Amino acid sequence: YGILGDRCNTSIWGRIADGLGALGTIGGNAAMIGLGVASISFGIKTLFGIELSTGGQAGVMMLLIVAYVISAATGVERGIKILSQVNMIMAGCVLLILLFFGHAPTQYLFNMMTQLTGDYFGGIMKYTFWADAGNFEQRDWLGWWIVFYWLWWISYIPFCGGFIARISKGRTLREFMFGVIFVPMILAILWFGIWGGSAAYAELNGILPLWESVQANPETGVYNLLGSMNGGWWISLIVLFNIIIFAVTTSDSASFFVAMQMSKGNPDPKISMRLLWGVIIGLTGIIFQLTGGFNAIKALAIVVGAPFFFVGIAFIFSTYVMVKAAKAGEM
Repeated sequence: YGILGDRCNTSIWGRIADGLGALGTIGGNAAMIGLGVASISFGIKTLFGIELSTGGQAGVMMLLIVAYVISAATGVERGIKILSQVNMIMAGCVLLILLFFGHAPTQYLFNMMTQLTGDYFGGIMKYTFWADAGNFEQRDWLGWWIVFYWLWWISYIPFCGGFIARISKGRTLREFMFGVIFVPMILAILWFGIWGGSAAYAELNGILPLWESVQANPETGVYNLLGSMNGGWWISLIVLFNIIIFAVTTSDSASFFVAMQMSKGNPDPKISMRLLWGVIIGLTGIIFQLTGGFNAIKALAIVVGAPFFFVGIAFIFSTYVMVKAAKAGEM
């Protein structure tokens, strides 16, 4: 709006931005569903001894689609909000168990989180411009981590930003910035510090050969770590539910946002629109996961994330213009 004004919903540039935002949301969440189903399938195999075939994995995807479509149809207050609150409580309990009763000493994990805080701020600029010009690190790492992961993250920007703005109506800009920047940053440091620190301690002290198992199958790491703890089966079951609900609430929010975009910014799109885009997101994930696996999902995230990178830059400038105009009393 800061750049196009009242033409933001009618001009060709506004429609292109909306289209790329919807495309990024669909592709990014389809990638998440594909990877999520792989983790869910391994969890079912580990906990219940049931190895899912290709048809079984497709069945899991269909159940996820049904779950988040129902959640999206019930609205923000009754669907997404309740599931998110329950999931955050369960995830917090697992973190506390790892922090105080896991393999790694609590002091070690606090030291890890302190170190990660410095790494976080020190690494932002470094890896934003990192191109490995001297070939000091493996090219494969640059491609699958920096390129894939960051572009996948960029594909999440439109629906995360749009959905959070939708549920933040009435809050000040300062409150909004605190809620979307500082709180997630703190939670990320806690999350990766405790999980990563626990895994690193177990590997370095010869408790578990996590590195070898993860190289063979990335989905094994979480369940092998938890399975070696007292009460590990029950903790793993909680994590399995965590993964399922995270997949449901994320896709729920995504389908809600795409429905908003395709309804010309209507903050309460029709249920039929939410159902339609929820199904499209899920079917896209099924197709890419079953036909090409991880490589197809990685390519999908890169393809949909790259174009929106440039739209994101325009959004930053647009926000600056709007804030400046609001401060001058022109909005």
